[in-house]
Formats: sequence, structure tokens, C-alpha cells
Amino acid sequence: MGELLGIINKESDENDAIACNTMTIRSATSPSHWSKGCISRLDFGGPLLYFNGLEETINVELNPTMDLFKVSKQIGKGAAGKVYQCAYEDAQIKVQYAVKITKVRKHDDIDAYNNNEPREVHIISCLKEPKIVTFYQAWIANECYESNLNEEEASDTYSDTPSDESEFNLHGPKYVLIHMEFCCRTVKEILVVGEREINLEQSWTLFENIAQAVRCVHQKGAIHRDLKPGNIFVGAAGEIKIGDFGHACWARNYIDGQEGTPDRGSDLYAAPELDHGQVTDRVDIYSLGVIFLEIFYPFKSDHERYCLLKDLKSSKYPTDFVGDTLLLKKLTAICPSDRPLANDILEYIGKRQ
Repeated sequence: MGELLGIINKESDENDAIACNTMTIRSATSPSHWSKGCISRLDFGGPLLYFNGLEETINVELNPTMDLFKVSKQIGKGAAGKVYQCAYEDAQIKVQYAVKITKVRKHDDIDAYNNNEPREVHIISCLKEPKIVTFYQAWIANECYESNLNEEEASDTYSDTPSDESEFNLHGPKYVLIHMEFCCRTVKEILVVGEREINLEQSWTLFENIAQAVRCVHQKGAIHRDLKPGNIFVGAAGEIKIGDFGHACWARNYIDGQEGTPDRGSDLYAAPELDHGQVTDRVDIYSLGVIFLEIFYPFKSDHERYCLLKDLKSSKYPTDFVGDTLLLKKLTAICPSDRPLANDILEYIGKRQ
């Protein structure tokens, strides 16, 4: 049995097709109750939009489970967990989704006010924007669902008996499952070393779309902290969407100068100040600058890419850069306050067109 968190994007109509109507649900209990398995009452908060079958949805028990899905394959893997492509088992129309499975573990994340806080769910459930990977629902569970995976994937996923029992609260939930929109590819696949699909103008369009997505995140009061091509997705219609908010945090938590957990994000893309736990929205701007270099520089090898991206932290820039060197320098400035805001970047791009 799972406990529901966050937002549900209800998919229901007479033909089981997708209906883009949402209702906002938040737990009536505090995060500290999660470890006790006490999420039992749900309140509605925010706008409640009507859709067919709304009354039935409210009146039935909300009990998501991985047993509802047929898993196709693993599509992502990181330190925090794994992501699977799947579809509803009994749906007439096999719409593809992504389900991220992470372990609830004891950790030293001083950003989180509770060790069992699935902050990623809190943040992504508030980012209802076209430029953000759509979040549908999330739940916590104690059991594994290996029957949904093929033999190879099941052995590589997780089990009911973790190798290190000390990582878990034995009386609380062991897993957080996040049901999201499935995107078939990422920007990383567009920027393959030695192979480029896009020309110069298409590169500017791509970067502008990414900057617009970053602005959406910042306008909602969030900081991603792990922007990189692999976390920027391409939707079914070719639209750019930011996803994977596993390292994200709320900007309001740091307005008084409070330090965050050091060493967040991916090394080549992480702003220098993150090494010291300094968190502002400008850390995402630095990452955006690294991505800017990747978009406009045709690397000949992985080694060349690594060296040039690493050089940015020492304010070293390639002399044969075909993009805007002035903008690159501003985006990757060592001092956070010297970096522009996302809106400033978009204004700058608009002036060059």
C-alpha cells in the first residue's frame, strides 16, 4: 500500500485518453509523520479544476501502487535512484510514463529539515509549467515491485532487504516513487561529441528555450542545483523541459545567508560557490553557462570537452568559440553577483535577433 503525496494530474475520460486537468493535494500531516507511515488524511489546497469523474476520484480511496504499471525498461540511473519507462497495465491506450524510484535513507543533507523529506516531490509538484517535466503523482512504500521488471532489471533495482539496514528506518517507508511525464530524449543526446544535429541559429534557439525553462524554475522560487544536458529533456513535440529535481531547493531557505549542503550537483556544471554551501539562483546560471559552451563548441573528443568545461572554473575560455564569448564570461563569472539573472539573459538574446 502506498501513501499519496503532492499533486495528481488526473488522466480520465471515456476513452482512457489523456485529460490535462489537475487537482492539488497536500498532506494534512507534517513530513515527520512519513517515517511513521501516518499519512492518512488528504486536504485539497490551491485551485481545484473540474474534470469528468472528479466526484468519483474524491470519493474513492487513493492508493497508487507500482502493480498498476508494466515496466518496459530502465531509462535512467543515478546516485539517488533509478528511472523506468512504463505504462498502465490495463490501459487501452498505452501512454508511456517515467517512474523514478529512490530510497529513503538517513543522510547528512542539512538543507532538509527532516531526513525523510522527499523534497523533490515538494518542489516538482509546485512547478506546473509547460517547460517543466510534468509530475503526476508520488507515493511512499515499504515493499519492492520486482514482479513488474524483467529478471535483469529486477536484480539491479532494489529489494525488501537492503544490504545496509542501518540506512533505513525499519518501521517507516523505504522508497519514494515519483510518476512523471516520459520524454524520449535529452539535450545530452543532441550534443553528442563529434556529431551535431543543429546549426548555429538552431543552437541559439535551443539555448533560449533552456534559459526560458530556467526562468520558470526561478520564478517559482526554486533552485535546481543540477542543471546539465542530461537533466534537460525534449518533449514529444520537440519542446524543452527541465527535469530531475533531486538536488533542488527553495530559494527562500537561503535569504538569510544560511549555508546549504556542500558539493551538490555534477562537478563540471556546479558553480564554484557550491563547494562552500553558498546557494542562490546564480548557481543555476553558472550551470547554464557551461551548457552554453557545450551547445556552441563542437568538441572533437570527450577529453577535450572535459578540459574545456573544467577550465571555466579558472575563467579560461576557448579562443575559437563560435558563440558569444562576452555572454559566456558573464554566465560563468566566479563571483555569483556578476552573473546575470535568467530574465537578463533572455533580454540579451532578444537584442541580438
